[in-house]
Amino acid sequence: MTHALPTPVRRYALIAVLALAAGCGPATSVVTGKVTLDGVPVTEGTVSFLMDDGTVQSSFIMPDATYYFDAIPVGTVKITVLPKEQEVSEEDIKNQRTARPTAAKFYIPPRYASPESSGLTCAVTGAKTTHDLPLTK
Repeated sequence: MTHALPTPVRRYALIAVLALAAGCGPATSVVTGKVTLDGVPVTEGTVSFLMDDGTVQSSFIMPDATYYFDAIPVGTVKITVLPKEQEVSEEDIKNQRTARPTAAKFYIPPRYASPESSGLTCAVTGAKTTHDLPLTK
C-alpha cells in the first residue's frame, strides 16, 4: 500500500490548522496606563489586577507615573492601587523613631486598597489595552 503525498492545497490547509491550534490558549493583552491623584502624577506605589478566576498580578508604578502588565487575560479585571511604604532605616528602628513603616510619599485614599471599594475596573481587550487610573481624594 502506498501513501500519496498531500496536494499543495492540503499541505497548506494542514499547516494553517496546526498554526491556529498552537495559538488557541487564553487570549492576553499588554495593559499600560498612567496613575494620577487629583491630576497629579503618582510616581510610586503598586497597581494590582484581580482576574475573574481569582488570580492577581501586580505592577510597580514607575517614576513617570505609568504601570505595565505584559499578559493580562482578556476580560474585565478589578483594580487596586496601593502607596509605596516608606523604608525605615536600622537607626530609626534602634532609636524607635517610627513604630511601623506605613507613611507614604503619596497619600492614596484607603478605598483604593480593596477591589470591592476601589470602584476601579478595566475591560481588557485586544493585543494592547491602555487604561489610565485617575484617582481622587
